[in-house]
Amino acid sequence: TLTFAEGTEPLSIGQFAFYGCNGLESVTFPKNLAVLGDSVFGMCEGLTSVTFTEGTVELTVGRTAFGRCTSLVSVKLPSNLKSISKYAFIRCHDDLVIEGEWESKVDPTEE
Repeated sequence: TLTFAEGTEPLSIGQFAFYGCNGLESVTFPKNLAVLGDSVFGMCEGLTSVTFTEGTVELTVGRTAFGRCTSLVSVKLPSNLKSISKYAFIRCHDDLVIEGEWESKVDPTEE
């Protein structure tokens, strides 16, 4: 379990920060989360739970942020989501359910 402490400054978690942490089962993000970098939790095959706290800053989720998290079956995105890569959840569990408004927030410049 990984829980980030609340803070007053916007929090950015850089690309590949927790890449391949297979023992990681759950993550809880604070309300000041602003950026999840590319592949930040990629290949975390044991990750089953991701909790976003409704935020106070606009949130951007990078390319393959949760790519190949094959045990992840449900995510509820917060209302403060500004932008998300269309590949953020690529190759996750076949039955992954993504709750919250996200499709209109996919980065239109991404190929």
